[in-house]
Amino acid sequence: MVSNTSPQTFAPISTVRNRDKVLSYLLPKTFGIICEKGHSLEDYPGCSARLDGELTLTGCHLGPDRVVLSAYWPLNSQITKVFSAHVIDLPSSGDPNFYRFWNGHVGVMSWRRGAWEDTVMANAATPLSLSETFLRGVFRTENQLLQ
Repeated sequence: MVSNTSPQTFAPISTVRNRDKVLSYLLPKTFGIICEKGHSLEDYPGCSARLDGELTLTGCHLGPDRVVLSAYWPLNSQITKVFSAHVIDLPSSGDPNFYRFWNGHVGVMSWRRGAWEDTVMANAATPLSLSETFLRGVFRTENQLLQ
């Protein structure tokens, strides 16, 4: 999985309508944020990072080459899940009917487009691929932590 190093500069990412293009910027940035700022947060699974006290990004280990990512954002005075996707490092090991985005790397379960995407892109974290994120041990399982 290739990570892009610079966000689109002419329009906010939330206005881009091509899902693959948005995911190619949004997911590496999300991995970078979770890697740099992530830790265990009460009420959220896995490794989580909170931005500006409003946006929470989470990543949970699903297997040796896959994670589930989620984003939570306030909508109508209530924290709501605005993004949920499974991300796989090796598309050949996933079901192509589910992993339909970003060259077979992403299976989107839910996605509410909006300003939260621009908040992710405005963060100074360095974008990372899923492979780089795994190598850094961000999504360790309980068994890996004991070894």
